Amino acid sequence: MSKKKKPVTSALRVRGSPHHLATVVPGLQNAPQHLTFELPTPPPRASGQGKPSPQELAAFPAFLQRTGVLRIDLPRDTLPGTYEGRIRIGDREQPVTVEVEPRVHLRLFPKRLYLSGSPGEHLGVDLTLTNQGNAPAEIRRAYACGLFDIDGFDRILGRILNRELKREPLEELIDEVGREHAGLMRIKIARGSGEVQPGEVREIRLELVLPAQLHPSRTYNGMWRLHNLHYPMRVTGTGELPPARRPLP
Repeated sequence: MSKKKKPVTSALRVRGSPHHLATVVPGLQNAPQHLTFELPTPPPRASGQGKPSPQELAAFPAFLQRTGVLRIDLPRDTLPGTYEGRIRIGDREQPVTVEVEPRVHLRLFPKRLYLSGSPGEHLGVDLTLTNQGNAPAEIRRAYACGLFDIDGFDRILGRILNRELKREPLEELIDEVGREHAGLMRIKIARGSGEVQPGEVREIRLELVLPAQLHPSRTYNGMWRLHNLHYPMRVTGTGELPPARRPLP
């Protein structure tokens, strides 16, 4: 009789951010899909939770896809480092080495910002910022956010389709897009700039300067990019056009 091959026991290496750890495991396509990843002690967390205990066994959910991709989910604030654990697949015990990378995970509240103002107006806004990742995040003192008319593309298509193009279509399109763009809204962090530690919650104050090209009767969308965040902003123009932009009678 032929001897059965012993299962491979060399450690699997998994690397990534705590909540998105994945690797390919050859030959396990038919294994149970829902598994458990076990560590001898809980990994240290930036929030202070899950402090290591010599006698404690920590278990975390794992999932094996039909393609053989193994995914492990650790808490988002698990500190960067290398952890030695194991996964039980039926009667088989598979050692796993997990390399947790540093990752910033910021959130802002409220989740979306609605503003209104006239061209060039200064606005003040208070927000709550939290870092739910496992690495510190640096908040600069100044940013900028482009604003584009929410109905801009409809007007662009209408103008292009209802007239004869005198130039190349791409050149015409670029000019039309520029007409629907209000320019950059300047964002100054008046309070709360600097390094935000993992698990920290901070109140920040923004001082915003609306662009001079803002049209008083239109609404614009913008996206403030802050590390992992793409924070949505909607700005509605009010007041009157500056004299230089008023249509001639």
